[in-house]
Amino acid sequence: MRTLKFICFCIALSLVCAFIIACGEKQDYRDDITVESVVAKINPTLSQIENLDRAPENYVKIQQALPLDSCLEYVEMIQVGGVGIDEYGIFKMKDAESVAAMKTAIESYLASALMTFNEDYAPGEKPKLEAAEIKIFGNYVMYAVLSDSEKITAFSVLENALKK
Repeated sequence: MRTLKFICFCIALSLVCAFIIACGEKQDYRDDITVESVVAKINPTLSQIENLDRAPENYVKIQQALPLDSCLEYVEMIQVGGVGIDEYGIFKMKDAESVAAMKTAIESYLASALMTFNEDYAPGEKPKLEAAEIKIFGNYVMYAVLSDSEKITAFSVLENALKK
């Protein structure tokens, strides 16, 4: 009887350890994918959004105050006409430190945008801003102010492109 209990205990312990190891695994992402190529795959999936265009560098640096100094490449798409607030950005950073700095800067930008949001200008769009997300895939940082389904699609396209 003791032997059976001991065997059951060992099996249970092995399962718990395997679960902890599996959950703790960090995904390894490629670092050789161009941001442009990912954007070329994402944009067609956002066909319901009108007037989505690339944000000028001055807008990203000055208005959003995002740190582009340690950014290897980026593309930010914003809605340039109409009353929608759809936007997303993908930033390929140099290293983990610059990834963290970009994430913090994007969080600040989104918080500021939420504080100054004018519902008279874009009625019904505030939930997108409130539910904005930032995700990190290795050295790539992506944020999205999109509908839930569009966010899922956009993040999935990037993640699938970067999986090894």
